[in-house]
Amino acid sequence: MQYADDLKEKLFHLVRRIRPDVVLTFDPWKRYEIHSDHRTIGFAMIEAAHLGANCWYYRDQIVGDVTCHRSQELYLFNCDEPNYYVDIADVFARKLSAAAAHASQFGQTVDETRLRQIINQLHPDVQMTIEPLHKMWRSDLYL
Repeated sequence: MQYADDLKEKLFHLVRRIRPDVVLTFDPWKRYEIHSDHRTIGFAMIEAAHLGANCWYYRDQIVGDVTCHRSQELYLFNCDEPNYYVDIADVFARKLSAAAAHASQFGQTVDETRLRQIINQLHPDVQMTIEPLHKMWRSDLYL
């Protein structure tokens, strides 16, 4: 994925329109990450989630119900150094269903055993129902 000229502008608008408290995105600093789309969306989303509060970025977006907004928390997934963990036991079936929708990534079928192999390969010390994330910030820590 090439860095589209309007990607950041679209993400800023999305953050300002939806006003999410929490944002999750790919960790663009992951070592040896060869997927350019993961790095690109990670960097662009981090900017939009944090800098969306600065009304001088894409000023023409600030109309009607669209206002400047900074998300309260940002988490990076697919990271090298997780520092925050979420128990996903209650929604694991949904995660399995979502993974199965990505046939180009996982093949035609993804069952629990295959998903466990994938997750355990990436994070062997983490339980299957724990999602490792890297917590970037809480906005109350910033001016």
